[in-house]
Amino acid sequence: MDPESILTLPKEHRRTFVWLLILLFLLVLLIDWQLSSLSFADAFLGYVRAIAAAILTSLFLLWVISSFIPRNKRVEGLVELEAGKITEEFDRLLSTATRWRYKGNFGRYMRGKVLPTLAKQEPDQFN
Repeated sequence: MDPESILTLPKEHRRTFVWLLILLFLLVLLIDWQLSSLSFADAFLGYVRAIAAAILTSLFLLWVISSFIPRNKRVEGLVELEAGKITEEFDRLLSTATRWRYKGNFGRYMRGKVLPTLAKQEPDQFN
């Protein structure tokens, strides 16, 4: 599960997840305290130090790794379409087009739809 999907969970689910982590921490702390000869304060401080060290190590590794991962750049003008909506989008674009650039593929669409539609437009639009 990626961080974005965790952060976009409903508030109740995030709250439940945090409480689960807290209860798990307390359970492990109590078991360790009962099984060791340390006082509760020493056991608690040991866990707090371990968690702090893990967080700092994770942040450092995140910084190092993220410096090698390229950033997602938003490309203006590109739109990803579902397969079933391509013809609908072409028709929408063709209704306002005054020219059409053919770069291969869709030859049947070019001959059957684009050329007749553009041919019906008045010639003075192209000057």
